[in-house]
Amino acid sequence: MEEARRIGLHTNLRHPLWPVGDAEKFLMLHKGAIQLALAQLLVRNKVKSIEDLMALYQTPDVPKPRYVRVNTLKMDVDSAVLELGKQFVVQKDDLVPDLLILPPGCDLHVHPLIVNGCVFLQGKASSMVAAALAPKPGWKVLDACSAPGNKTVHLAALMKGKGKIVACELNKERVRRLKDTIKLSGAANIEVLHGDFLNLDPKDPAYSE
Repeated sequence: MEEARRIGLHTNLRHPLWPVGDAEKFLMLHKGAIQLALAQLLVRNKVKSIEDLMALYQTPDVPKPRYVRVNTLKMDVDSAVLELGKQFVVQKDDLVPDLLILPPGCDLHVHPLIVNGCVFLQGKASSMVAAALAPKPGWKVLDACSAPGNKTVHLAALMKGKGKIVACELNKERVRRLKDTIKLSGAANIEVLHGDFLNLDPKDPAYSE
């Protein structure tokens, strides 16, 4: 404990306005052991402060690639590759079939394929949601929290515009954004529901299937 005080680790772990939960109670109970462990880490790594310790484990920022999803309601993937390939090096993603990888820093916001809804700026994690569900044409899908709508219209594309998607959104402003995204995508099988999906009646025939 004396070593912890000497190197500046003797601090109050609890702010008076913080709520007290199980995690915080655990930390307070083991406060001494945590301070001692930190002190030992500093000595072991031959640094004088927690900031210096953290710096040892920081890795340089690596530029992330630009991901775009092809809206197959309007364009096939190969055509998008050819068109984007006129300006950029383009690769197909190995997990999401309609996702393309472009070099970091590509500014596509005013690209014709973005403007006309043939391609959407969409990250890989976001694109994997609909791909993981893998809906088939004719399915009925309930999207619980839909705005801004990229995942919703991705579902529609995978369903080839067939079947039905009920897209719920609670926030009024985000409903407008959702409708704009749907219009841009060209999807015609999406019903927008302004409200909380938790209030839907699961016994209602419209949502029970």
